[in-house]
Formats: sequence, C-alpha cells, structure tokens
Amino acid sequence: MTVVAETPSGTRHSVTVPRHRNVSVGTLDAIIGDVAKAFGAWRRWKCSTRSSVDSTSQEVAFTAGDSVRVAVCRADTRPSVDVSIPPAAVASGRRGIAHRMTAHPVQLLDRFIIMGFSLSMTAGCSPNAPPPPGDLPPACELLPIISTSPLVLHDTHEMRDYLNAFPVSAYKEYEVPGAGRFFIDDPENDIKREIVAGIQWEARNVELLEEHVAPNSVVVEVGAHIGSHTVPIARMVGRCGRAYAFEPQRKLYRELHRNLALNGVTNVVPLRYAIGAGEARIIEMDQPTPGNEGGTSIGTGGDEAELRNLDSFGFERVSVLKIDVERYEDEVLDGAVDTIRRNRPVILIEIMGGHRYETASPEVRNRIHGTWKRLEALGYTVAPVRAHDYIALPNDLDAALSAN
Repeated sequence: MTVVAETPSGTRHSVTVPRHRNVSVGTLDAIIGDVAKAFGAWRRWKCSTRSSVDSTSQEVAFTAGDSVRVAVCRADTRPSVDVSIPPAAVASGRRGIAHRMTAHPVQLLDRFIIMGFSLSMTAGCSPNAPPPPGDLPPACELLPIISTSPLVLHDTHEMRDYLNAFPVSAYKEYEVPGAGRFFIDDPENDIKREIVAGIQWEARNVELLEEHVAPNSVVVEVGAHIGSHTVPIARMVGRCGRAYAFEPQRKLYRELHRNLALNGVTNVVPLRYAIGAGEARIIEMDQPTPGNEGGTSIGTGGDEAELRNLDSFGFERVSVLKIDVERYEDEVLDGAVDTIRRNRPVILIEIMGGHRYETASPEVRNRIHGTWKRLEALGYTVAPVRAHDYIALPNDLDAALSAN
C-alpha cells in the first residue's frame, strides 16, 4: 500500500509498504497513527487496490490516531482502501515513518495473523483512482471512528512482541459447529472444556445475541475471554458492523487475537483494557484462578492493565452491550451511563458471577438487587436468563431499534 501526501506547494511524497509485506490491523493502525502525529492538515485520497486479502475479509474501519480513517474492504468492493491523510511534513519525518512501516513486520504462523487479518497488496493512489471492475456490493455506511489509544499504560511495543510470541506448539485447534474454531491449551479449563467437546459456551446467551444484535451496528463486549462469543458476534454484526472486545488479561487477550485470526474475523477490535468507573488508571488483576482463567477479577498480584470507563471511548450505534466481569459489573455500569443513555443498547450482563439468585445469601441477593436498580434507573427492565446471567431491555426498545 502506498500512502501519498501532498505539501501546500503541491509537492508529493509517498511511503510504501513493500509488495507482499504482511501488515496487521494493529500495525496499520500504528503506521497511520505515526502519519497523524507527523503531519498537519488533512487531505483525502482514495487508493485503488488489488488485494490478496483472505476471501473471508470484510469491510472494516479502524481508528488510527485520533482523526484518521482507514477502511479496508474486500477486493471486489470500492474503495479497497480509503485513507484520510495529511499533507507531508519534513523528509526526516517521512523517513521515520518508512522505517516503522518496514522495521516491524508482523510475524505470521502459516496463514494466521495475530491482529485478525493481513494486507498483502499493491496499491496505486490518486485523488480519483478508478474502481475495480465487476459487480460491486452496496457500499457500507462507515461507522464513527473512535480513538482506542492508551492513556496511561503505554505498552504497545511490549504487547506486540508478546502477541508475536504465541506458543503455537502448546495449543490444539478445536471447532464448535456453528460458532468457529479456537486454539485451546488446557482442555480441563472451564470454558475451554466446553469448546474441546464441541459445545457452544452459554448457548442461550448466543441465541439472545442473535435476537438483539442489529446488523451493521456496534457491539461492545466487556470481558471477551478467548472469543467464544466474540467470533459469533462478528458474524452477527455483518461486514458493515463492528465489535469492540475488551479482555485485560495478557494470556487471554493473546488467545483472543489468535482466535479472531483463525476465523478470518476482521470486524472486531480487540482491546486490552479493564473497564470500570472513574479516571483512566493502571490496575492489577488477581492472579488467574486455576481451572477457571475467565473467573479472574480486578485485584492484586496479576497482570497490570489500563482501566478505562466506557464513556471515555464515545461509542455510537451500539445495539448490544455484553458485560461479564466477575462481580465488577456495578463499576462498569457506573462508567457507562452516558453510553447507555445515548445508545439504549440491549444489555446482556452477568451479575454476581458464581452465585445463583435462588441459592444466594442475603448479602449476595442485596448486591444483585442493587445492580437491578442501577439498570432500572437507566430505564431498563431486567429479566433472568440462566444461572447468574440477565438481560436488560430498554423500556423504549422500539426507539432504540430504530436508532441502531
């Protein structure tokens, strides 16, 4: 791909990703983020691209810096690449960008790429590039672009190395019919045990997601684990939709990345943030629970992560908010009030995980009631689904559906 920029005097500059260089979503995000930092005002260019992207790739849009839009589509859509970039600055700045574009190629494992898809393409950019031939599907209405850059824990390069060091020999691949394929390392570990057996984890929740996820909308998943629900969600939102999947634990986050790639998912943005309330800050997770990695809460002794509130992202067109955060749901809701009021999503939520209401102690029941009241105060009606899972429907559901 060639990124072309133009100075006010009309001089053109370009930086090129070499032909057949595999570039991931995260790498592309970093590249265009560098462009955003190095350059000033903006100019739109459209690039005509012949792409060898896997046939499962769909149209997606990713944040790159605060203002850059990058839409990557299948080869039979138009435009294949649509990049908003600024006029070029000094040559030294361009050299720095070129170095970063070529010095950090993502390491591949056969056809799998850790960030979710690969771009192996050659591109010719011009302000009015011709469209590719053939019948074209309807163009997507691009979803709003949001910034997902870290605010306090700047470990991007460390995490890139960690993601690339995925120990594939320690994993086996298993398929859940109708859901997807997943890399599993410990077949006795709770959720993973179900996947090894070919069983959809929390199948009733997936049915509810099927019912309420609006095509071409945004889904926010807080507590994505290794992607057992994320992969089906990607299919539900469709090629013009997008999901944001939050998983703060390093190991599970890496497995989430790898499983998205394994399934050819390109419309999910995985993010290693803990979600709660208050200002952005660095927290620690508890140490993983043996036999139940997904049951790890915010605490002490585990991975460091940046904690953000959902409102800080400015999500729009959210049809479903899914929350599974090991008894931290009240804090997540407190930090998502504006998002909920603005979008009116259906909320699928685990409340006091590990405790069934029927057998819970009075103290636990009081906490469950407290979460219900939070949701009711936001204009929702809450109903049990199974065990410790609940669904909250906005009282103005018809209006919410038309908005999304």
